[in-house]
Amino acid sequence: MPGCVVLLVEPGKFYFNGDFGSIGMLEFSPAPTFSSITIIDPLED
Repeated sequence: MPGCVVLLVEPGKFYFNGDFGSIGMLEFSPAPTFSSITIIDPLED
């Protein structure tokens, strides 16, 4: 199980890893939104 790393890259946007195959982004402005991207070649533990 991967650790959840959370990064604040710019005000209102938080990036985190939910698992080894995706990165999520939570944005709080102007209204809360959530998006994610799939990592094409994830590293296996």
